[in-house]
Amino acid sequence: MPFLKCLKTLAIIPALFLVATAPPADPQKRETLESLLALDVATAKIGYRIVTANAALCDQRIPASGMLLHGIEQYGGEYREAAARVFGLGEAPGVAAVLPGSPAAEAGVRAGDAVLAINGEAPATIASRQGKGDFDRMALVLDQFEGALAAGPVTLDVVRDGERRTLNFAGLPACASRFQVQPSTELNAAADGRYVQISSAFIGYFANDDEFAAIMAHEIAHNILRHRDRLDAQNIPRGFFSKFGKNAARIRETEIEADRFSLKLLANAGFRMEAAPDFWRRFGPEHGYGIFSDATHLRWKKRVAMLEAEITALRQSGAGSGA
Repeated sequence: MPFLKCLKTLAIIPALFLVATAPPADPQKRETLESLLALDVATAKIGYRIVTANAALCDQRIPASGMLLHGIEQYGGEYREAAARVFGLGEAPGVAAVLPGSPAAEAGVRAGDAVLAINGEAPATIASRQGKGDFDRMALVLDQFEGALAAGPVTLDVVRDGERRTLNFAGLPACASRFQVQPSTELNAAADGRYVQISSAFIGYFANDDEFAAIMAHEIAHNILRHRDRLDAQNIPRGFFSKFGKNAARIRETEIEADRFSLKLLANAGFRMEAAPDFWRRFGPEHGYGIFSDATHLRWKKRVAMLEAEITALRQSGAGSGA
């Protein structure tokens, strides 16, 4: 699911024709938009691989299509016109990208398709947001699309090159997580039970896809294990007071649990489990402060030792044979 401010959109037929005759987008804005889309696709590929490979471990599942949707209203004001020109966006939600080998790709869905109907029903409109935030409209569209997939094969009516097409496909079972890239200079990743969010700067720090997957798997583990619900049930606060006493101890328990579980997710998806301690061994000395060194997390040396011990135990038990 792509993001500039949060996500993006596509066009109904008249808007597509207007975009085609409009002057080209500013080159710098085009480059920014295309770079962000590349980050969205990279994140989606790794997330998709992890959640589909580990569906059997999740009690909350959603069908995965391999299709990234976006909406015009989600671009910041100065980029909105450029997004319309670069991606052909208008009123209708649209396809930002399609992951190779996914159900959507095999059904013939293509980037740039404008989505006119999902199982015969028009997707949520910009007006239906009722003045809420820029992401609310696309959240409704994603709910509608996932609900249709969950009910069985979905029928998608799209417009491509001025021609209406009808495409049918079923999703793959997957752990329930959506993925967001947030443009930011901070090195950060988070999970809220439904979404996994990762900053653009953090993505740029990873040495390889296995390190990228290690951080994604940790956040996906939080969602699978419902850590947010557990902490909420214990009335654990977020923010400043989370860093002290029993609050920090209980958060630290979830962090350790997510680290351990993430190794299984990596192995099942064919990523190197060793990438997790490798990452923290490199990241710790350079950035071992703030959220990654307060009482809610293990210090990086202890974290590396814990991960390596867990990898050894998994390999001895045969549970990590997929790595």
